[in-house]
Amino acid sequence: MPDSASDTPVVTDGEASDTPVDTIGEAPATDRPRTPAEAADEGPAAGPPRHSWNASRHSELVLGAEVRRLVRELDPLGPMPRAMLSRKCRASHWREGSFEAAVQEGLRSGALRRLPFGFIDVRRGVERRTGG
Repeated sequence: MPDSASDTPVVTDGEASDTPVDTIGEAPATDRPRTPAEAADEGPAAGPPRHSWNASRHSELVLGAEVRRLVRELDPLGPMPRAMLSRKCRASHWREGSFEAAVQEGLRSGALRRLPFGFIDVRRGVERRTGG
């Protein structure tokens, strides 16, 4: 009879073994290769997040689409106040802060122009349709 807990043989799947077993019958993590999920759980030391570029690129694409939406709403109707443009674009359904970001990007890129009294319009020559 063993005299301490460390001398007690461990039984796994009906066989005795001197190797301790983790819960649910698995060998200790040091005795088996790490899975990709375990390697990813290690945090920053494991390297940059795999999807960081995709998330950044996605944000850029969404912002570009939102600017184009502003241009499409302004194009047939002409200049309008910022609040009216927000309603026309249904910006209340956009991500928080993205309407203002899209307006700022549109102004910065030259797609939009700021007018007096808080009005915004499409800059001439940018996606402006002519005729029917």
